[in-house]
Amino acid sequence: MATSSKTTPTILIVTTCRWLSAARLSVALTKAGCKVEAVCPPGHPLTKTGTVARPHVYRWWRPLASFEKAIIATEPGLIIPCDDLAVRHLHRIYQRAQNPSIRELIARSLGRPESFPILYARTSFLKLAKQEQDRIPETEMLPDLDALRKWTARVGFPT
Repeated sequence: MATSSKTTPTILIVTTCRWLSAARLSVALTKAGCKVEAVCPPGHPLTKTGTVARPHVYRWWRPLASFEKAIIATEPGLIIPCDDLAVRHLHRIYQRAQNPSIRELIARSLGRPESFPILYARTSFLKLAKQEQDRIPETEMLPDLDALRKWTARVGFPT
């Protein structure tokens, strides 16, 4: 996949929910000189910003097809997922894609494919982030409600 224009990078924002952060991101990317397209649910705030060149509808009953159709139509230089489910969809598209350019685009956007599985193991991911000295919230595996009560008594609020 190549960018649609040699001078203006095309960014495809993909989201499965109606969080405002995706709309804010679109505004910021447009101000930075990017062309923004998006895959989002109907009525998403992204479609009301005036910054999305072409919105593509996210259909929850055909999520992978929604994303794949937009990727092919947009030919973005980069895809930015705005929620965990969008990341999962992109991982699945990567796994099943026959087109090497789609696989390369997803890898360029999300990082090395061999790192994809760690995102599904939150504890491992957070341990890795802590080793890299990233700031992360206090976390712990809690097997039941009693363990949660003890943990919040020890750690405090907000939690």
